Amino acid sequence: MNQYKEKYLDFTWVLAMINAMIEESIYHTDTFAHSLKVHHNDKAAKVFDRICEQFKAEQNIVLNYTLNVDLPNIPPWEIPYTEYQHPASVLIDATYLMSESEAWKLMNGMIEIHNNFYNFLFKENKEGDVINIVDQLIDYYNQCGQENKGHELKAETKQTESLEDLDVISLHSSEGGCW
Repeated sequence: MNQYKEKYLDFTWVLAMINAMIEESIYHTDTFAHSLKVHHNDKAAKVFDRICEQFKAEQNIVLNYTLNVDLPNIPPWEIPYTEYQHPASVLIDATYLMSESEAWKLMNGMIEIHNNFYNFLFKENKEGDVINIVDQLIDYYNQCGQENKGHELKAETKQTESLEDLDVISLHSSEGGCW
């Protein structure tokens, strides 16, 4: 058995790695929400705040398993598996002028990174404590995912309607009409 395979089976390593990923996600979503508020983009900031709260709830699930466990220190350069992408990497496309719909797309990308890690752990572990926590986290994100998709679709609809209104104004103005 190789060194990496053994880590996926080590419950304390898995807890520490999941917790580190969630901590990073909370930090970056909270920080960026604050920055969006400072730049008067309250709609996008609310999306980041909402997802930050979901990450905090996710962390509570993990913390319930850490009550009597000493977690190992995970160096920041350690990646959990080969295809892992850092949650903050999706923020490379973020701007202070992003729409609510764009904010949902970014946040869903960050959530997808969490889900990919949990699905990877689910495939690597067939029983025990690791599978229990991973199963709980996957269930949690399935619930949140349905709710988040509804919010994203609503935001996309509002953005499309707003763009259609701009098209009508533009058309009327180009025909010499006054508003």
